[in-house]
Amino acid sequence: MFNAAAFVHSHIAHFYALAGPDFVVGPDADPAKRNILGVVEKVGIPIAGEVLKHRAIAQDIQIMVGGRSTHPVWTLPGGVSKGITEEQRKEIIEKAKSWRRIREILPETFRRRRPQKQSVSGSHSVRHV
Repeated sequence: MFNAAAFVHSHIAHFYALAGPDFVVGPDADPAKRNILGVVEKVGIPIAGEVLKHRAIAQDIQIMVGGRSTHPVWTLPGGVSKGITEEQRKEIIEKAKSWRRIREILPETFRRRRPQKQSVSGSHSVRHV
């Protein structure tokens, strides 16, 4: 569970903060706009809020399972120092269900990207942006 939460936490950050400026805003955009704020401007506050919410959910699960989100303190040779309670297990399941929303957000993120036209010139495909 910890690793799954870490995966979601990390990949959301990677896509939106690190790759988003190139994939969402565009590699030929004004350099002043090719940053996380440019991504937020492009996708809108509602989607940006959802992204932050789901990253926080992942972080909450990491803390619940591992004691803290980065560099957990619960691992020991052969196991972990403490398990989760039944109540925590149920809470983790409910929180993780909301991650389904991320797969709805990602296509919306790309739809908000600048439209591109494809045309064929001779035998080479040319991309107009």
